Amino acid sequence: MKASILLGAFTVLLYFGCSDSTAPQTTYPLLLTTVSDTIVNNSAIFNFRVTNNGVGVAGAKLRRTNFPSNKTANLGVKSDSSGFFPRVAVVLTDTLSGVAYQAVRDSLTSNYIRWTP
Repeated sequence: MKASILLGAFTVLLYFGCSDSTAPQTTYPLLLTTVSDTIVNNSAIFNFRVTNNGVGVAGAKLRRTNFPSNKTANLGVKSDSSGFFPRVAVVLTDTLSGVAYQAVRDSLTSNYIRWTP
């Protein structure tokens, strides 16, 4: 009797203690950071780096989302073997009030870095 109660309790603990692997992840596996920037009024030049667990990610694409239109475009640049991207520049105009950058590699994405002056 005691053994079956203990086995039942263990089964319940095991069932509720395991995570559901099909649940969507709410974190970004890649980390996009701003290495340096130069900002003057409504224009900026950014140097970005993308990493995964502190290691540079090679071949990631950089994309930008424009605000207020929410249009996203691949910028046509990829990270080098250390995870660094070529410099990117943006000039805000009457129709562009801000931008957000994100790195993408295969099915992995990074956090967003948003800039609005």
